[in-house]
Amino acid sequence: MSASNPLTISDVQEAAERIRGKVQRTPILESRRLSQFATQALQAGSGNDKARLRLIFKCENMQTTGCFKFRGVTNFMLGLSDAQLKRARVSSLSFFQTTNYKTLKFDIEGNHAQATAYTAQTLGEEKGFAIKCTMVMPENAPPAKVEAARRLGASVVVRGSSLPECIKIATQIEEETGATFVPPSGHAEVVSGQGTAMLEFLQQLEDTRIPSSLDAVIMPAAGAGLLAGAATVCKDLPIRVYGAEPVKGGAGLRHSRRRGQRATSIDPFLTIADGLRSPTSEYTWNIVKHPNVVNGVYAASDPEVKMALRYLLEEMKVLVEPAAAVPLAVVLFNTEFQRDLAGMQDDWTVGLILSGGNTTIKKMIQMYS
Repeated sequence: MSASNPLTISDVQEAAERIRGKVQRTPILESRRLSQFATQALQAGSGNDKARLRLIFKCENMQTTGCFKFRGVTNFMLGLSDAQLKRARVSSLSFFQTTNYKTLKFDIEGNHAQATAYTAQTLGEEKGFAIKCTMVMPENAPPAKVEAARRLGASVVVRGSSLPECIKIATQIEEETGATFVPPSGHAEVVSGQGTAMLEFLQQLEDTRIPSSLDAVIMPAAGAGLLAGAATVCKDLPIRVYGAEPVKGGAGLRHSRRRGQRATSIDPFLTIADGLRSPTSEYTWNIVKHPNVVNGVYAASDPEVKMALRYLLEEMKVLVEPAAAVPLAVVLFNTEFQRDLAGMQDDWTVGLILSGGNTTIKKMIQMYS
């Protein structure tokens, strides 16, 4: 493993073998209509009327538990011995924010929490012994989320009012009970598991030959497990790798890369892309900070994300959570991204990873009302 990237493609390939048959092989989709929209936006934003964009979507919103995070959690937990699983309680963390969109409560790390609880339950059934799972949720957690975790067999500790408080409580549980903390992104086994989404994407393209490969790929970035894993897969390939985040309210990865220093807190602004309201982990930062590994990080505003959500639903009949729509919003509306692409070549085939689909019709109606 190199100093600039502690993971290798072999690590991701090993993870793919380990989780084979336990995760969904999620579909890839193409929309001519959205490719036309993207081409028009690219030409207008860059001033290059010869530029063309073809968009291919990897639908991790259709993954088990509705998010790519299931891959990393599964790989991590399959790496634990039976003795570790029997004597230790697997612990995780879920946190919530209140947004300025009619005071809706959104789940920040709920995707990771659901993946952890589900994996503990199903892996325990497979092995023939119970794997205890403890979730830490703050006092503002919606009762429905607490009950959902309990239905998956998790023990829920409702304490604390901030993310640092919840992390402290989770750490205390780990120390007092011997629990194994399942990190959302800052661990090699988690990141290599997330990277299998990109590995699978490329394999599917090779199988279908429509197209046979990509010129670039873009995906959401916050904790950066997916971005770091995908960048590892593409490191020695002629595929440019990009991250996407909200203009405000996210990890601020683009600013961190500019400064050369990881941000350890998140912007206090509240964004509808709530799934991206977590800081980049130290482990993934050491991968994604390198411009030759991740070629750029770009941002989209909340109104742009809402428009991208609408396009995905109306043009592709695909329902995703707001965080998953940020990459499409960047492609359609970020002129810096458009100028950078059109300045390098005219024709682009770009993959977009739709990271998750854990939202509800009620939330969508409230968001657009």
